[in-house]
Amino acid sequence: MKKLLGLCLLTFCLSPAFGAKKPVILTEGKSHRLGPKALLELVSYTGTGVFSNNENSMGFGLGTQWFLLPAVPQLSLRPDLLFHASKVEGINVVFAQLPVFAQYAFPIELGATAFNLFVAGGMEAAVRLGGFPGKHTTFAIGFGGGMEVEVFEQTHFIFDVRYYLGLTPSIRLPSTFADLKANRIHFSASLLFDV
Repeated sequence: MKKLLGLCLLTFCLSPAFGAKKPVILTEGKSHRLGPKALLELVSYTGTGVFSNNENSMGFGLGTQWFLLPAVPQLSLRPDLLFHASKVEGINVVFAQLPVFAQYAFPIELGATAFNLFVAGGMEAAVRLGGFPGKHTTFAIGFGGGMEVEVFEQTHFIFDVRYYLGLTPSIRLPSTFADLKANRIHFSASLLFDV
């Protein structure tokens, strides 16, 4: 966590050296951004049945993020494809996550440094790939915000914080009438390229 925050601060401080003189929301002739994403999540599990004890866990993940930039320059659509692992009841659980967020950006200039602050909200579908018997799809809503800096020409660093509220159980064991629902705080860093 400290390393992730340190990387964000370093990127923000060094952005003038890379020529980020004004916020870049949409590069002329480009309508997409694509790149890798790393994430850290603090997960709070609440359960019923054999999962009656509440549990907190830390999860990690990797994936890719895609920005679709429509005609409105400050508005974008952000689907991700992520693979996330955390530990529940001593068992490693892996999810494939597909969050789709709408984002609105606010360009900011502080002297020679320019960046975007943004707010975002959306939905997520996730499929549990391992850890407990069977596959199970779960849904969540999320909201959050973050910062975007152009570190090189057509290359953007994004730091993101989101809160996900679980709408359906992340783990369900029908034979024991046991459910486990997850609420998550999500920290992520992405490096996106205009394509």
